Amino acid sequence: MHNGHINNDDELFARFNYPRNAHVDSEIIFRMLERASPETSEAQYLGAIRPSLQLLDGEFAFLACDLRRPERLLVLKHENPLYYLYKRDWNAVIFSSRYIFLRKAFGNGLTPEMVPHDRLLLFEAAALSQEGNPPAVSLQLYEAEKQYGK
Repeated sequence: MHNGHINNDDELFARFNYPRNAHVDSEIIFRMLERASPETSEAQYLGAIRPSLQLLDGEFAFLACDLRRPERLLVLKHENPLYYLYKRDWNAVIFSSRYIFLRKAFGNGLTPEMVPHDRLLLFEAAALSQEGNPPAVSLQLYEAEKQYGK
């Protein structure tokens, strides 16, 4: 799932000679992700994909699931709104670009959380039922000096 716009998708396709099938800006996200092995640990996986994702320019939020590890969900928000809500009785995380949609759909008893800006979140299906923050692991997309100096 991708919401927003990647400004430099054509440049990145050419630079890395990736095959292009869909001819939409979203495709570059998934081409970049497919190069990393999802068989590594959560932290190693985030570290491996971070350099590629740092190259994306635009305003976007996305959720990606690699079919080689379907129990994992990668989430990134950059300059676009994205909220999530953990619904315990469903053992599920629900996402929306609008806070109010989650509140209206699930009532005031649950509080949606904003996905942190420029932070890679990796959700693990098996870890959702645990107490606390649902992401299994997270990693800042940019180092502090790059994040504020863009």
